[in-house]
Amino acid sequence: MYLTVKQACTLNEGALHIRINDAIEHIGQETLQEEEGRKFLKQSYLTHGMQELVKEGFKRLSGTKGGHPVFRLKQAMGGGKTHLIKTMAFLARHPVLRSEFFSATTSQYNFGAAQVTFFNGREQPNDFFWGRIASELGHPQFFATGAQAPGLNHWNELFAKLTGPALIMLDEMPPYFAYYRTQQVGAGTIADVVQTALSNLMVAAQKCANVCVIITDLDASHADGTAMINSALENAKLELGRTAFNITPVDLAGDETYAILKKRLFAELPDENQVRNLAQQFAKSVEQAQRSRQVNQQKTPEQIAAEIEQTYPFHPQMKHIFSLFKENKEFQQTRGLMELASRLLHSAWTRKADDVLLIGPQHFDLSIEEVRSKV
Repeated sequence: MYLTVKQACTLNEGALHIRINDAIEHIGQETLQEEEGRKFLKQSYLTHGMQELVKEGFKRLSGTKGGHPVFRLKQAMGGGKTHLIKTMAFLARHPVLRSEFFSATTSQYNFGAAQVTFFNGREQPNDFFWGRIASELGHPQFFATGAQAPGLNHWNELFAKLTGPALIMLDEMPPYFAYYRTQQVGAGTIADVVQTALSNLMVAAQKCANVCVIITDLDASHADGTAMINSALENAKLELGRTAFNITPVDLAGDETYAILKKRLFAELPDENQVRNLAQQFAKSVEQAQRSRQVNQQKTPEQIAAEIEQTYPFHPQMKHIFSLFKENKEFQQTRGLMELASRLLHSAWTRKADDVLLIGPQHFDLSIEEVRSKV
């Protein structure tokens, strides 16, 4: 007799009622306290993209030769970009958090508390990003006011005033460019001015050993804005022969999806032995069904059991549902998937019969209005 998921698993508070808007993340100077960072990092699953950004970002901020100066995070809306830059913000600001959560990387690339600047193009459409950066670096009047792009020398002079490493994060920039494409200045638009300022920033960052720039892009959204980011990156590449280091925050087609859902939705899962016993019994049942030609299964029982151990409490074939989110560029990817998984849990946890051993799409209860409307 095996425990059902309802008997074996403990949910996080609110796991059955997650909504997309609840998961939208915001960052700012006021949210960078150490304890907030510790709580945030404990609830975060370290995706491959996150580990890659942390390692390469630490390398740059430590002043190590060869570190990438510019990182571009590419994914559709709701794909985990802000989560990654929030992670980097906490770690760059607080050395103690680096030691707690990334001790090996910290020992390899050591540096003190970095200055951290934020700019959100969707929240601050009437604000020039270079003025915000200078202000958060402690020099609010450094750049001239108005639509005048800082030159390379201006950025170099600003960075020369730094007393330590600096992390510059530009979030939601494609809609920012799109906004300024509508405003004329001279023979072009203000977006052209912004593009020049961004190119000069990246070239200056490449020349300053411990300055790291992270810019987020919306894959397949705001095409004009993305094209201008690409152009700015190309200009910087032509200047110094290097380009941005591209990172995908979350691989929606791989096992990372399961890990993120488990981290966010469940407070406690059964131990490895319980899961392994269930997985082996499930594999035996599939093998028996295959022998009687009730199913056509290409995988061995060992492969099936190993997959279940990786994906429990979800059925491993849920990955085909999850991967659809990667193809739907208009959907809020990770956040939307989180909300859908929450509705699936709601269905499983409210079933009259407590009989769910592995959670699959067959458990969606369309008699529940919020489940039906979401599906």
